[in-house]
Amino acid sequence: MIREFVFVLLISFSFIPAFISLNARDLPGNSVRDSLIQKTIGNIQKEKYDTVFELTELLQKKFPDDPSGYFLAADAYQTIMRDYRVRIYEAEFDSLINLTVDISKQAVEENPIAENYFIYGASEGYRCLHWFRTGKWFKAIGAAIQSLKRLRKARKLDPDFVDPLFGMALYDYGKSKVQLLGLSLFSNRTNQIIENLNKVYKQSRFLSINALFSLQLVYFESGQFDKAREVNKKLLTLFPQHPVCHYYQALTLEEQDSLEAAKQSWLSVMNRIESFNPSSNNYLAECNYHLAKIAYENGQLGKARAYIREAARYIRQYREEDELDGALFTFEDIKDQINDALHKWNLNP
Repeated sequence: MIREFVFVLLISFSFIPAFISLNARDLPGNSVRDSLIQKTIGNIQKEKYDTVFELTELLQKKFPDDPSGYFLAADAYQTIMRDYRVRIYEAEFDSLINLTVDISKQAVEENPIAENYFIYGASEGYRCLHWFRTGKWFKAIGAAIQSLKRLRKARKLDPDFVDPLFGMALYDYGKSKVQLLGLSLFSNRTNQIIENLNKVYKQSRFLSINALFSLQLVYFESGQFDKAREVNKKLLTLFPQHPVCHYYQALTLEEQDSLEAAKQSWLSVMNRIESFNPSSNNYLAECNYHLAKIAYENGQLGKARAYIREAARYIRQYREEDELDGALFTFEDIKDQINDALHKWNLNP
């Protein structure tokens, strides 16, 4: 149960990317800083990472006592790892997020305003990720709880500041997924979570896009596929090549029985994952499983056989120390789906 609890917190905090970074101190050139932050966030969302790291280095150089540059660099590494399900930048992420926590703590001590508590809470939430992935479960839980405490403090200090609602909503979402012996341990607050995410989408300074990505997740997992598809269309308009957008497009189209369109989306996702080095075996196994499922439902048994065997091959090549789970399904979930298909489908030559 402890591992499950930390896993859902991990999923929650893995969707806290770019944020509004406001330092209470009167740093010179704030308009320059804010412009650099906005450009960095935009380039993270567009996957232009060479530009992202140039901008974060500039932020760190110009404003060494502000956590923005360090957090956004950590966020970029985390976003790459999350979107492609690989653990290739753990060391860089760990170093940057620890530095961000230290600088954020100093900012709170010097001026305990809402914005500084928000930064402190967001960076602690991200530190939860690394501690979980390195097996430090109890430290990860502690970081998650401290993060929530600081986000709530930010809201208390400034109720009109909506950005902390983002992390709070996703914490509640993760907590609602925790079960013991098949029973939920916490109340389901899906409606409130959706309301809060929509508020962030409409009123946040920098988190609107992040709220959309999270709404897509919550709508899909709560079975509201029409709404998930509506959000997905908005995101695809903004980011037509983004693998996460195509992933949710594929899932929702499949749920809505638009199998041919879903197939094209899965092929788009698989192409992006294959072109990334190193590729996630876990992710490729999931793509091939869904392509096999679509082919099987269309009566194309030869194609289904080929895809499911590819899925099984990628599952055998899975490297736990190098790969990450997705937001909806763990490696074990995908493995079970593939094994169940191999057992139930009549795909013998």
